[in-house]
Amino acid sequence: MINLNEKEKKNALNEVRLIASIRHPNIIEYKESFIEDKSQTLCLVMEYADGGDLAHKISKMAKEGSNFSPDEATKIISQMVLGLKALHDNKICHRDLKCANIFLTKQGQVKLGDFNVSKVLQRGMLHTQTGTPYYASPEVWQDKPYDYKSDIWSLGCIIYEIIAKSPPFKATSMKELFKKVTGAKYPPLKGKPFINFPNELVMLIRLILNPNPRLRPSCSTLLNQDIIKDCIDKCSLNYESTASSDLRSDDAIPEKKKPLLNTIYLTPKLNMLN
Repeated sequence: MINLNEKEKKNALNEVRLIASIRHPNIIEYKESFIEDKSQTLCLVMEYADGGDLAHKISKMAKEGSNFSPDEATKIISQMVLGLKALHDNKICHRDLKCANIFLTKQGQVKLGDFNVSKVLQRGMLHTQTGTPYYASPEVWQDKPYDYKSDIWSLGCIIYEIIAKSPPFKATSMKELFKKVTGAKYPPLKGKPFINFPNELVMLIRLILNPNPRLRPSCSTLLNQDIIKDCIDKCSLNYESTASSDLRSDDAIPEKKKPLLNTIYLTPKLNMLN
């Protein structure tokens, strides 16, 4: 922490505040945080995902020439939507959804993580441009205000990659990537490997990757799709978020976590952290 600038410190504390304020089976759980005195390092103790991350999983499958089965893909997608809905229900935009931030367990659970640049949307739209270029929405690329629908776009990119084992938007330059993303120009959703997946799942990609954010579905709309609803019922994934509906409320925060969380609203100075 001592070597970080003020913005980096703020981002680090922001991540602690967000992850400590929400509990959901499809979100990496916050355990504890502390300052290591000698190095003045802010340490976060997080839930361990023993299955690695989705990016590594897809990369390995690409090398092996293997694919997710339709059921595996649908289960991963359903859990991502459930986790994202828990964030959006609590006014949190992830802002950096990508395969590397989707964590897996050997028991088959899927968990969203890495909230370093996540933001609470109090009202209106967000303006700070952030995220990973391959997964960033057209409105982010165009420096326009954005909201939860920007996360939905990123989700669509991940769904495409789960099936194709490659991002939908690739280019040799940022200018070329800008044109492809803002024009929603991605390879056709036909032939291998798409032919091996249910048409309803493939059509979700087309529904989500709409350059107009107002025409993209919400998490609630996605959860009402038959293929997602059937998967949730079949895999017993029908649970509700236990997150606090107000991240500034101490009532939903365990006693031992209150001191650190309270300092985040007051000052980023290290000497005020417990």
